Amino acid sequence: MSTRHDLLSPLDERIRAWATSVEVRPHALDRISQERDQIRQLLNNHPLRHVEAAVVQHFIDVAKLKNPGDIYSALVSAIQSFVQKLEDELNTLRELLSSDGKPKPLPGGTPEQVLHSLGTKLTEAQQERDQLYEKMQRLSSGMQSLKLQPEPVPSPLSLPEAHRLAGRFEARVRGELNNRQAQLQKELEALGLPSALLSGSAHHSLQEEIESYLTNQKECEQARVFIGQLDQLGATRASVQGVEWTSVFDALQDEVVNARSELETYRAQIGVFRRRVQRLEGSAALIAGAPVTNLLEARGLLKTLTEELEMSRKRRLDTASEKARKLYFALSEMPLAVEEKQFVPIFELRKLGLLKTVEDEV
Repeated sequence: MSTRHDLLSPLDERIRAWATSVEVRPHALDRISQERDQIRQLLNNHPLRHVEAAVVQHFIDVAKLKNPGDIYSALVSAIQSFVQKLEDELNTLRELLSSDGKPKPLPGGTPEQVLHSLGTKLTEAQQERDQLYEKMQRLSSGMQSLKLQPEPVPSPLSLPEAHRLAGRFEARVRGELNNRQAQLQKELEALGLPSALLSGSAHHSLQEEIESYLTNQKECEQARVFIGQLDQLGATRASVQGVEWTSVFDALQDEVVNARSELETYRAQIGVFRRRVQRLEGSAALIAGAPVTNLLEARGLLKTLTEELEMSRKRRLDTASEKARKLYFALSEMPLAVEEKQFVPIFELRKLGLLKTVEDEV
């Protein structure tokens, strides 16, 4: 079975033929013998054993062009230079891949092809490592956005370390993000808002999911402000529908405006009823009460004032004569006295707006 050392046979024959010349000195033969031993050692070199035999043959073909006395020295120099470059590239690749195992056969039929192939592998590994490093930087930024303590990214990194750390970073961010999104959905349900608001458009990266969550969180805070205002006003909220935050905000803002308008209407009515109760010397506590701040309080107070006004009116009418009571009913558009002919003209003037009573005062 032939070996790579057998590739040296044609060179050995040429040198032996040259050595028979009387001009060749013994010290030259000694040098050539030493150089040949170097070549044998180089052929056994760890990285060189993993290149194709065609690469060694390439060096031999180039060396054959030299003078016989310079063949092995030229071959030693060329192989040493190639092996040094090869070892440098392999060491860089091993460090990047964090591997100290036996290298796989290196493809290529010439030294240039071997180094090019190895350089391509090294470049691809470096690019993959750099992409993972950038991914970890983005994930670290995502952690900060989620108020998480970011993990340090060591440098330099081997490719296996980069894969391991990137996987750990992503798992941590995704786990936290899933928990936050589930909590946000519960908050929407508690606020009576549709969960469809969290659907949004399709996301193509974890960073986009983080940005979407942060946007939804901000929008939820704004919705909570509107809902808080409605609660303070004591308004009963209608069911809010929609899959866009804009439409939800519009609906909630309309409800706030309507509730405030309704409260102002109640406040005006309460003012009128308080003055009427005061005129009839009703409850002092109701007359001097504090301004109402929400709809529930306003409705309750208006009901109480209405009852107080009726009781105060009844107390006053009970002390009046029958004829006076009938006149009062005519003036206040109460049909009880309309049948009394003498009150018909008064009632007519009242209807025409030409007669005003204290009940009309505000």
